[in-house]
Parts: sequence; structure tokens; C-alpha cells
Amino acid sequence: MDKNRFLNSFGLGYRLGRVEFLWDTKFRFAKKAFKEAREELNSILLMDGLKNNAKDFKLYSKNIFNYYSRDDKNIKNAIMVGIGAYRYVIANSDVSDQNSVELLDLADSALDEVSSDFCDNREELKKILLDNVSLNLNNLDSLVYDFLFRDITIVDKDINKNERYVFISYCTEDEKLARKVKSVLEQNGYRTWFAPDNIKYGSSYAESIEDAISYSSCFLALLTDRSIKSRWVEKEIDRAVNHGTIIIPVIVDDITLPKSFSFYLTNNQFCRITSMDKSSFEHQIIEIINSIDSLL
Repeated sequence: MDKNRFLNSFGLGYRLGRVEFLWDTKFRFAKKAFKEAREELNSILLMDGLKNNAKDFKLYSKNIFNYYSRDDKNIKNAIMVGIGAYRYVIANSDVSDQNSVELLDLADSALDEVSSDFCDNREELKKILLDNVSLNLNNLDSLVYDFLFRDITIVDKDINKNERYVFISYCTEDEKLARKVKSVLEQNGYRTWFAPDNIKYGSSYAESIEDAISYSSCFLALLTDRSIKSRWVEKEIDRAVNHGTIIIPVIVDDITLPKSFSFYLTNNQFCRITSMDKSSFEHQIIEIINSIDSLL
């Protein structure tokens, strides 16, 4: 399944799960949350050409499934995975033990509707969703996509404290750029740690990131107009500061750092990427490598 189509469908299901949870709420504060959640989802539906004014949730969700799965049955599977993901988030929130059990059963039932052709290991998928309920949608969807569709041969990915490597911090929208940086670093003899390739399927995303940062010899932060809006990238920088890891901020194009990023990075040596032309890009990465060499 095409990655963008999966991410869009998974996100649709995740948001539908939120609307489902709040649909018939009687609490005033939750009614506001329901209104905002439904307006967000309806705006996405309208952009895709679907006007959904159903007053009953079963009909509301049926309209969505019928509309989106006309041409590709896998879209329904991706939506169901997204619904299940949100249900696991709710099941792990501050609810009573009895309610948690019921919500977990409800989340399991969403995955039960996913075809075996789409996911042949629902138990492993369930574990990934449960272990990563704290992730925001933009990180969770890529993690699930990697599990379902990437044919990656995982070698020994356990963190070794004695091995030197560069941790690459970036936001999901900048993965293509991050992979280009990773490729040039490795061509020049540097071992890298890159979340999509190094996190074991079934592992806790947050714990894996924490360990990888703590054992890295250098932390490379790719700062773009997208990543400086990412709370996850900011959190990774915070962990690197706390572990005393050498940080090399790489500013891409002409951006102004928000105060929160400036707070962490004031005393660091900055590098820049100003051109994506192949020869210029590689030359700029070599300059970054020189900075790494001078600091290690």
C-alpha cells in the first residue's frame, strides 16, 4: 500500500476513533472536545469530497467506509488499524480497571476486522500499538506503516554502549532529507542511529529513543521549518541535553529558531544546509562531518 495513502487512512481512522469515543457524551467539557474533533474530521472529509451529516454514529462511520473503500479495500483495513490505535490510547488513560478491560476488548475487536492479507500478525501489531500509546499521530502512523509494509532485514539492533554512532533527530515530514544525510555519513565511515531502521518491531518507541540518545556519541538535529514545530524533536533535544550528549544543530534553509529550541542550543556550534544540489549537499555534509570530528 502506498505510504501516503496508508498515513491518510490511518489518520482518518484515528480521528474517527476519537469522534466515536466522544459521540454521545453527556459531559459539558467533553461536548466541546467532541465538537472540535468532529469539525476536524469533517473538514478532512469535505476536502476529499464527502459531506457527512449523519446524526447516528453507525451511519456516520458507514458513510466513511463506503466512500473511501470504493477503489481499494485496504483503505478500510488501514482505517480500522487507526481506530484500534485510538481505542488503545483511551484504554491506557486514567480509567477504572473494569473500563480499561472493556476498552481493550473494543480495541482488539477493531484489529480483528483487519484482513490477514493486510496484517498477518495482529498480536505483534497490538503490542506495537500498546507500547507506543504516548506517541503523537505523526510518529505513530509511520511506525505502524514500517511494521506492516517495510521488508527490512533487521540485524542486531541492540544498543551497545561501546559502539560510537551518530543519532539523527528529525521530524517525519523530513524523512527523505534525513535519509540523504544518513547515507552521506555512512559513506564516510560513520555509523548512524535512525529510528525507522533501528527500532525493533514490538519495542517501545519512547524507550528505544531514550536508550539510543543516551549511548550515542553525537546527536545531529535536523532543524527545518517543519521540525521546529515538532514537540517530539524538541523532546529528543531535551533528552540529549540531559544526557550530556554532544549536539550538532543543522539549520536547513533560512529559519528562525523558536525560543524553546534556542534555550537548548545557545552554546552549540551550528551547521547549515542551504542547497539540495547533489555536489553542494555532499560538500555541506562533509563540513558537518568535520564538525563531528572536531568535537569527538
